[in-house]
Amino acid sequence: MLKYIYPDICFACKKQYSKDKPLCSACTQRITPIELKHTCTLCHAQLDTATQLCSSCLQHPPAWQQSSSAFEFQGLGRELLLRFKYSRHLYLLPFLSQQIEISFQEAQLPEPDIITYVPMHPFKKLYRGWNQSELIAREFAKYHPQAECLSLLKRNHLGKAQASKARRERLKSVKDLFSIKKRDKIKDRSILLIDDILTTGATLDACCKALQKEMPKEISILTIARG
Repeated sequence: MLKYIYPDICFACKKQYSKDKPLCSACTQRITPIELKHTCTLCHAQLDTATQLCSSCLQHPPAWQQSSSAFEFQGLGRELLLRFKYSRHLYLLPFLSQQIEISFQEAQLPEPDIITYVPMHPFKKLYRGWNQSELIAREFAKYHPQAECLSLLKRNHLGKAQASKARRERLKSVKDLFSIKKRDKIKDRSILLIDDILTTGATLDACCKALQKEMPKEISILTIARG
């Protein structure tokens, strides 16, 4: 009865359809997935070398071992993520979680012992009301009940939004930005670190370097989008 009173409406085209998802099948196909065969295995940038790594990762290897992203940060995928991140469209959460689970399986990332996420500074989280990376990590963890979903990292200080900075400035600003909260949980464990978007990788790299000090078995990265 509720479906007749509140019918399912596609987020993108606004047409009514019968499935309990934010997008109809036609609009779902408008999201550009990451093509793993043609991208760097560490950061999923387009390959520009004869190896499986891009020139940037060959020159400056990131502090994680494997990564995957669900789709490109463009078009409808970009709109979905921005609505979720800044406007708290939480009905998108199960769909986005499903997309990164598909990406996780396709990339054959190692099964995690610990699922964690990029933290916000407490003041920023209080101002916004939520941490989008935490929400997606906790929803994604439902696919992996054998893993613990924990807050392992804390952000040490507020700073200018990373999206407004150039790569060199980002790399400088994230030095010593994160520290560890639960040291006893990390050693010899497989860690999966989740964030909303991978752009330069500076923030994720800083998180991984903080985690590496506690000697995990391995660290993998999983994001919704690749910018």
